[in-house]
Amino acid sequence: MFTRSVASPAQYTCEPRHYGEVVRVAPHELAFANTKAWDNIYNRKPSFGRDARFYSSADKHLASVDREKGDMVRRALQPGFSERSRRAQEPIIMTYIDLMIRRLHDKCEGGETPLDMVSWYDFATFDIQSDLAFGETFGCLEASRYHAWVLDTFKLSRAGRLLRLLNYVPRLKRFLFLLVGKSADKRLREHTRVPRLKLMKLIDGSKEERPDLIRNLIQRKEDLGLSMEELQANAMILVRAGAETTATALSGLTFYLLTNTDALQKVTLEIRSAFKDEHEITFTSTGHLKFLQACINEALRLYPPISVGMPRVTPPAGALICGHYVPGETTVSVNQWALYHQESLFRDPDNFHPERFFGNPQYASDDIHALQPFLVGPRACFGKSPCRDTHHTRPIVMEF
Repeated sequence: MFTRSVASPAQYTCEPRHYGEVVRVAPHELAFANTKAWDNIYNRKPSFGRDARFYSSADKHLASVDREKGDMVRRALQPGFSERSRRAQEPIIMTYIDLMIRRLHDKCEGGETPLDMVSWYDFATFDIQSDLAFGETFGCLEASRYHAWVLDTFKLSRAGRLLRLLNYVPRLKRFLFLLVGKSADKRLREHTRVPRLKLMKLIDGSKEERPDLIRNLIQRKEDLGLSMEELQANAMILVRAGAETTATALSGLTFYLLTNTDALQKVTLEIRSAFKDEHEITFTSTGHLKFLQACINEALRLYPPISVGMPRVTPPAGALICGHYVPGETTVSVNQWALYHQESLFRDPDNFHPERFFGNPQYASDDIHALQPFLVGPRACFGKSPCRDTHHTRPIVMEF
C-alpha cells in the first residue's frame, strides 16, 4: 500500500483497525500505531537517522542538517524558547492578539457577518512569528489579508509534499526537474528575498534590542560556522513551523468547541469566571484553566497539527520496535492520526471528549500518555508551548 502523501488521514486511521498496529505504507517503510513506538523510534540511543527522502539537506535548517550541527543550532535557539524569554515576548504577542480581536469586531459587524477563522489565525500567527524571528511583521492583521510571502509559503509547502512523494520515484523526479527546474529555482529565490532582507536589517543592528527567537543564533553564527543562507533557513523554519502548527491547532480547537456546545459553555464559564476582562489574561494567569487545557489536548488528539510521523531510518543491523524486529535501512514512524484514533487506547476515539484529560473516571482506561503531538526525544519540538497553550483562544472566548 503506497499511501505516503496521497492518502487522507481517514484512510490512515482505517489501516491499524483492519491491519494491526504496524502497517507497511510503502516499500521498506512501516508506520506504527503503538504508544511504545514513541520511545522505540524517537527516544533511543544511538538515535535513528533521518529519512533523506523526507528531509532535504538542501533546506539548510536544523531539521535537515546533520545531527551534530542540528544539535548546535538547537542549543543556540533554546534561550529564545525559555520561560524567561516567553514572558519577555508576551507583550509583543499580546499586541497582535489585541489587534486580531479589534479586527474581528470590525469585520463581523456585530455578529452578522461570518468570518473564516482559519485565515485570521494564519494572519495572527504569521505576524507574531515573523516579528519574533525577523523583528518585523508581515502586516497580515493590519491589512486584513494574506501577505504575498505567506501565500507563497502555502504554495511551496504543497509543492514540497509533491517533491517528497517524487523521491520515491527518482526517475520521474529527474524528468520533471528537466521540465520545471529552472522556473522552480527562480520562484524559490524570489520567495527567500523577503526574509533575507528582514534578517539583514536585524543583523545590521537597525532594530533595537528586544526579546526574539533568533538573536542568540545571530550572535553565535561565527562560532557555529553558519552562513547567511543557513541563518535565513533557520529563521524561515521558525516562522513557518511556529505559525502553521499553531494556526492548525487553533482551527481544530475552534471547530470542536463550536460543534460541541456543552464543552463550549463549560470553557466559556471557566474563562469568564476567572477574569473580569481580556486584559487580565496572561501566560501566567491562565495556568489554572484546567478544562480549557483539557479541550486543547483533546483537539490536538483529534486534529494533530502534524498528523503523520516524522520518519526515521533503522540502523544497518536492524532494531526491535514494539516487539517486532525491523530490518536495517527501513523507514519507520509513528502515525499520529492513526494512533490517536485507536479504540484500544481511547474510548470513543472519533468524538470530542475533553473529560478524558480532566480525570473523568469514565475514561480511566484511556492511554493519555499516547498523546505526543510534538514528538519525544532529543529532536522533539522545543517550540511546543505557543502551540499547546493557544493563548489566542482565551481572549476570543472572553470577547465573543
